[in-house]
Amino acid sequence: MTMSKKLSSRFFNSLLFIFIFLIPWQSRWIYKEILLDGQIWQYGRLSLYASMIVLLLAAVALGLYHREQWQLSKHKWWYFLFLYALVLVLSEPWPILGFYYLLFIFGTILFIFLAQFAKKKNILWAILLSGLVQSILAIYQSITQNISANKWLGIAAQLAQNRGVSVLESGDLRILRAYGSLPHPNILAGFLALTILVGLYLWHDVYVQSEKLNWQIKKIKKYSISVCLIIFSLVLMSFAQLATFSRSSLLALLCCLLFILIFSVIKKDKLTFYVVIKYFIIMLLVAWAFNMYYPNLWASRFDLGNRLEAKSIQDRQLTYSQLDWRNPKDIIFGQGLGLNTYQAYQKYQASSIDEVQPIHNWFILALAEVGLVGVVIFLALLYFYLKKILWNKNNYKVWNTAFILLLIFLGLFDHYLWTSWTGWLMVGVVVAIIYHNKE
Repeated sequence: MTMSKKLSSRFFNSLLFIFIFLIPWQSRWIYKEILLDGQIWQYGRLSLYASMIVLLLAAVALGLYHREQWQLSKHKWWYFLFLYALVLVLSEPWPILGFYYLLFIFGTILFIFLAQFAKKKNILWAILLSGLVQSILAIYQSITQNISANKWLGIAAQLAQNRGVSVLESGDLRILRAYGSLPHPNILAGFLALTILVGLYLWHDVYVQSEKLNWQIKKIKKYSISVCLIIFSLVLMSFAQLATFSRSSLLALLCCLLFILIFSVIKKDKLTFYVVIKYFIIMLLVAWAFNMYYPNLWASRFDLGNRLEAKSIQDRQLTYSQLDWRNPKDIIFGQGLGLNTYQAYQKYQASSIDEVQPIHNWFILALAEVGLVGVVIFLALLYFYLKKILWNKNNYKVWNTAFILLLIFLGLFDHYLWTSWTGWLMVGVVVAIIYHNKE
């Protein structure tokens, strides 16, 4: 490899690391706002994210030393996806909106493509460090009960007394939920659940490498800093996870951990078993400390008599009626990419667009917007991309399956995996981790 190609390779790896670290950051330039009856429509706010520019630069850097990879004729099945997506968005009331959400999809595909040229550990460490920074920010927000605006970091101001801010009610108090740098606590919670799973994966990998070295102290002491950083990160991320007060992400994480624990017992995988058990101990200690600082606040999240909790559940249930199962056109071809809230606003004639939320289910929302045809095409392409990994009989797939289960559980209770740039990239990270063969 020539010197210029080496520099391009280093530049590419650095940019991809930075891009992954920036996944939860919302720094963006809003270049157009689609208004509905003079009202700002959150899902019609078209933006260029800073991370998109970093991703594009990484792609250019890769092209400088891997030019043969840009021969798209090798991947003809992408043509079909692009053509169908083009027809879909051109038939919408606002094609520019459809192209905007297509940018999320194809940007994620580009990231997955680029990730195969980077080291897997670099991807995992970038995610872990990003989660660590988010957890520090979230804990600070939780302790101070204040989120100050910062346009350069893409953080909006959030005050507990303001309408529309995610809070808990405890007596006369309104407790602000942690946002991190993200637009809602639930998205932060989902991202932290992913980073916690990545942390456990890295912890397990250290144990695997140590076992190969027969646990000789002189040889494995080089891993001591890594283990300390992983455990430190897991502690802070667990506390931040609780500070989001997100039931769905906590449930998703616990289900994944239980799955890993059960299958490690079945497969007699002691290293995986020890990692999960140790994390459960950490989690219990963190939960005890959290409850000492915020006594009984988590209990209010399961109190169906609580006004905010009852309203939250009712609002989520109402979103499911936004897909008309009796309309063959919507079922087969969908309402249009990014148009679920617009269609619901028209259907229910709501007084404010803010009252309308997307369907709180990743799978049903995808069906509602792109129809059966779009969902089948997307799943088929994903299957063909991952089939060699998923059906490899010699591959012990407990971690791969756990990452997939995490997305499934998160998707069952919320929409951000489909409606946000960060959500799409979370899906991309999981696909990249599963597909990646390089260590």
